[in-house]
This record gives sequence, C-alpha cells and structure tokens, in this order.
Amino acid sequence: MRLIASDLDGTLLRSDKSWSAFTSRVIAEVRGNHRFVAVTGRPPRLVRQLDVMTELDSLVICTNGSLVLDLAKDEVVFDDRIKPAELGTILPAIRSEVPTAKFVVETADGQRRPADWSPESDDMLIEQGANKLIVYSDDPIDDLTEIVVATTSGIAEPTRSHDAFVEVGPLGVNKASSLAQLAIEWGITKSDTIAYGDMPNDLAIIKWAGLGVAMGNAHPSLKLAANLTLDRTNDDDAVAHHLVTELELSTPRPPIQL
Repeated sequence: MRLIASDLDGTLLRSDKSWSAFTSRVIAEVRGNHRFVAVTGRPPRLVRQLDVMTELDSLVICTNGSLVLDLAKDEVVFDDRIKPAELGTILPAIRSEVPTAKFVVETADGQRRPADWSPESDDMLIEQGANKLIVYSDDPIDDLTEIVVATTSGIAEPTRSHDAFVEVGPLGVNKASSLAQLAIEWGITKSDTIAYGDMPNDLAIIKWAGLGVAMGNAHPSLKLAANLTLDRTNDDDAVAHHLVTELELSTPRPPIQL
C-alpha cells in the first residue's frame, strides 16, 4: 500500500473549488489499494464545506498539520495549538514591527476575528490559543513574511499558503509532522508516500515524502524543493494525470481538447 497526500487549494481542487469527473475516477481507483489523504491549510469549518471530500480518506490534516479531522465521525482527533502565553508574546512583537498588522485566529471551534483590529482586541484572540494565527498587513507580503519569521523564531511555525497573508502554527507542527504520524499508524513508510502541493506551506510534505511533486502553478520555492514539477496545473487535472502514469492506473484519460 502507498500513501497519497495532496494539498487541496491550488493542487487537487480547481480554481472553482471542485475537481473533474476524471479526477474523481482516478481517486476512486487509487483508493482501491492506497490511502488518499488531504493535507490542507484549511480549518475544519472550511473543509466541511467541500462536498468532494467524501471521496478521500475520512481523516483530513487541517490548518497545516495542527488539527486532524475525522470527517466520518465529524470529530477532531488531534489538536495542537499555539499556547495563549506564546500568542501573548507573538502579537505585540509583530505589532511593534508592523503597525498595520491585523490578526485572525483559527481553532477547531471556529474563527475569532476582532471587530476593530486594535491591540485592545488581542486578549480575545489570545485566550484560547490558536491552531493557526493569520497575519495580514498593508506591507508587501515578502516583507511581512520576513518579519513574522523573525518575530516567531523559536516560538511558533510560520508559513504561507496564500500571497495575501502569513500563517503561524505551533512550533514543530506542520503538514509533514502530522502526515508522518498517520503513516506510522498505518504502517506506511515515507518512501512509499507521494505528496503533491503548490505553496510554501506544502514544503514540509514535499521534502518528507519519497516522491514530492509540485504543480505547474506552484510557488518557485516548491518547484525548487520537489523531486518533480508537473507541466499541468490544478485546473487541468495535474494530480490525476500524474497518478495514472505513476501508479499505472487503468482509468482512461479524457480526450484532448483541440
């Protein structure tokens, strides 16, 4: 048995947040002999909105690894958070460098978003800890990323899944750490794992897996780290086409559109 791990947005999902009938047929064939797990930055509340998720393994790695959701039971089976004391250090440190910083917190229970974005609202964000802290600002995203990385060093785990904000999770927790734990439970080695992704928050699984695959639309850092970069993008079934070839599947490819 092999383990197939795929990011959702920008990877397995098309831009309209669906996947094609071809991808659906490929997933069904793959799941006959292998595990097919979604590994996403999405929190559970946004994973539950995707009807297509019933076609994958019921265990979903969410919020970049800090939550694992069992969709079949609709319950969280793993929950690791940035502690309130750590958030109490991180938020003012970022504000001191980025006065325009705005914060949103995701937990298994939902999203906490302040009404006025003021420092006075930080207590509400801090009190329950965070599976994921989202940082916005008016600064260029690369500048913001650099500041967040510096201010969270040794405290938390920063990454990016989007060019509009920076995400921060618990220290030492990422998509690969949770995927590795599931692989151990299933008796699957990393050498028998294929991982697909498109953004920097996928770097950990791309580097961990025996075969790390970047989409054609992937961030340059991911293409540099991957074992293979596909010519296709998420909008033209890149993952499905690669799996047909890699696993020698019988699912017929769709006819070429002229």
